[in-house]
Amino acid sequence: MNQCVLCGMPIVYNLSLEQLFKFCSGPDGMICADCLTKFSLIADDTRCRCQCCCAITKKNVCDDCVLWLKDKKHHFFGHQALFDYDEMMHDYFQFFKFKGDYQLSSAFSQLIVAAIKSFGRQVIVVPIPISDERLAERGFNQTESMLDAGRIMYERILIKKDHHAAQSEKCRKKRLQLRQPFAIERRYKKKLSGKTLLLFDDIYTTGKTVQLARNLLYDNKADRVFSLSLAR
Repeated sequence: MNQCVLCGMPIVYNLSLEQLFKFCSGPDGMICADCLTKFSLIADDTRCRCQCCCAITKKNVCDDCVLWLKDKKHHFFGHQALFDYDEMMHDYFQFFKFKGDYQLSSAFSQLIVAAIKSFGRQVIVVPIPISDERLAERGFNQTESMLDAGRIMYERILIKKDHHAAQSEKCRKKRLQLRQPFAIERRYKKKLSGKTLLLFDDIYTTGKTVQLARNLLYDNKADRVFSLSLAR
């Protein structure tokens, strides 16, 4: 019997035979129903949100997305996120991302798998990379580890050029001033033409990181670039 990766309690399933077979071939780990209710699932929330990035706002489009929509060079398809970045999600990332509790990578596997499948079979998943220095410090790339936990295929199309302070350590103004931190991995430079890509990140804040990655992929002839994050 699987145990919840957050509280350690056994996860009890009430599944039909068809669901059971589907589950047995799916990802391990996961989170129990009681723990899941402590997180703010955006799909269950009825508050007014930005139509482009799911931010809580009184406007149809938040101020950040207004900036990205003004970028006439490339199409902006908007962003999807699964959870609000609230106190509970903050605590989750403190243990998973910053204290290195790797087993927490599987906490939301089923939700991530379902969300990615909704983009269709043709989409190529592209995790947001971290620098070599950050990888050595942390021991893993949190976006890749969440995809690995869900057994989701992905391509390391992007590489992080330089090591800078983490976005979580910057104020809003500094985040928006971020310059292009990514490059295309050499073997993919002439292979993106006509492709549909899905950027996957752990946390979406102002959207600057995702937009820079999106622009770079478009500059290298990608057809469409969507984006998804666990939280925003």
